[in-house]
Parts: sequence; C-alpha cells; structure tokens
Amino acid sequence: MITAEDLDAFAAENGPAIAQAAKFARRCERGLPPDRWATTAEMHQVARGIWALTRLVAIQTALLADLADAPTETGG
Repeated sequence: MITAEDLDAFAAENGPAIAQAAKFARRCERGLPPDRWATTAEMHQVARGIWALTRLVAIQTALLADLADAPTETGG
C-alpha cells in the first residue's frame, strides 16, 4: 500500500519536472510555435515530467484495482 510519505517523496522528487511538463503544455495551448514550448535544457525536465505523470497514472490504476477487489461492508 502507498503511504502519505511515499506520495510526499514522489511529489518532492517529481514536482519540478511535472511543473515543467505543465508549462510546456500551456505554451502549446497558447499557440506558441513549438520551438518556444521549452528550451533545450527544459526538454529533459519535460520528459521526466511526462514519465512521472505516467507513473502516477499507473499508481492510481493499481490503487483503484485494489479498491475494486477489496471486500465491501454490508450494513444492517
């Protein structure tokens, strides 16, 4: 099971990269030319951010599967 500490560590490690990926997407949405979405130096962070978000989706999927498989309580 994932703990609050695990989530805090994930956020601390990946937060800046996720923020850079979000900035990249906002620049795209604003209609800026692709060469202005990120600098060469920022592109590594964008890739790490995409990886982190993909990992986060996998974590959420696993948690939802665990919840779906958990026995439910039936009230009286």
